[in-house]
Amino acid sequence: MNRPLRVLILEGSVLNAELVIRQLEAAGFQPEWQRADNEAEYLAALAAGPEIILSDFQMPGFDALRALRLLQERRLDIPFLIVSGFAGEDIAVAAMKEGATDYLLKDRLGRLGHAVAQALERKQRRLEERERLEAESRETETQWRRLFEAAPVGGVLVNGRGQIVFVNAKALEIFGYERSELLGQPIECLVPERLRGQYAQHRETYAAHPFVRAMGTGPVLSCRRKDGSEFLAELGLGPLRMGAETVVLALVRDVTDRQQTEETLRRLEMLYQSLVENLPVNLFRKDSHGRFTFANQRFCRTVGKPLEEIVGKTDADLFPAQLAQKCRDDDQRVLSSGLMVETVEEHQPLGQDPICVQVVKTPLRDAQERIVGLQGVFWDVTERRKMEQA
Repeated sequence: MNRPLRVLILEGSVLNAELVIRQLEAAGFQPEWQRADNEAEYLAALAAGPEIILSDFQMPGFDALRALRLLQERRLDIPFLIVSGFAGEDIAVAAMKEGATDYLLKDRLGRLGHAVAQALERKQRRLEERERLEAESRETETQWRRLFEAAPVGGVLVNGRGQIVFVNAKALEIFGYERSELLGQPIECLVPERLRGQYAQHRETYAAHPFVRAMGTGPVLSCRRKDGSEFLAELGLGPLRMGAETVVLALVRDVTDRQQTEETLRRLEMLYQSLVENLPVNLFRKDSHGRFTFANQRFCRTVGKPLEEIVGKTDADLFPAQLAQKCRDDDQRVLSSGLMVETVEEHQPLGQDPICVQVVKTPLRDAQERIVGLQGVFWDVTERRKMEQA
């Protein structure tokens, strides 16, 4: 085989070290070796990059388990075989639990060559597997960056020092920067100056205890564009592991238009409610099962009940049986035909004489134009009916 091999031997006896070397040569290796018998020499020898370490279990002032821990602290993937005169299964098991590659006895060195060859082969397989995983990771990261770049929301990656390390096209569009202007800059450059100190504190708190915060679940934040203008944004956060570093992915969506739309809708709703409550008619809404979902205050006064005792109820809960059945029949005509139904009925408000009311019912539709209920209004036409019959 004549395979060159850089060997570090931890051994207090030069003679024992030479015996080990001769055994390796007999197994077909060409060892280039160095001996150490204390911690300082061992650490210096590690810097030379040995391919394998063969260590006695116990030396004056130093031992194999201490050497193994020092190797692990430096995250060096070097096979570590213990070659010792100490017999005993307990010692071998303890050494293997600590991370030793193998445990051999000095009086049975015949299998040393095979043990070394196996250790080197396993290391080679680990190296190949690590290279494969790293290649897959690079490919995954490349694909991820492509998807991230094309995402329909702004995306910014921030490292542990609060610096921007990547920003996608949508974020550049939102904030008005070129990519080169943001990379390496503190993330606080994207918020108004008056809020930067506060934002930096929030960032440090998040970095200490990172968690996934879905977009739309947190408060709406003020952000700053390159031109100094401000806008409102939703922010989603999540920690990501990239290589040896944890970064934070911040997703940004400009919601200024939505906030303005919502404010407009709130004002329209207030105006609608004002109109509904001030119209001189009784107004109500029902779902497709005939349950009341809304009524204005005039309707509540007519039936003598507060709104919370009306919502969820049906006509059968509020009116005499004959009138309730007629109301239900009219409702079914509206729901099945999708057309307006207009009729005149006799009502008897609570504690009052019977009156004639004109009723108009129209279907309610959802965004897909499906009928989901109806809306009705009615008003007192008793005097008009008397005049018509006179």
